[in-house]
Amino acid sequence: MPRSYHHIKDYESEILKLKEMGFTKQEIGNKLGFSKDQIHNFFSNCFLTMS
Repeated sequence: MPRSYHHIKDYESEILKLKEMGFTKQEIGNKLGFSKDQIHNFFSNCFLTMS
C-alpha cells in the first residue's frame, strides 16, 4: 500500500518488527509499499552501520 511519504528509514521499527515476526523481504515490501530490493538494501545498510 503506497504511503504519502516514502523514506524507508521512517519505517525502520515497523520493518524490524515484521522481520522478527518471520515475514520475508518480499512480504514486508508488499505490506509497506516498498520493493523487495529496497527492503534488502535497508537490511544491508543496517548491518553496515551496526558493525
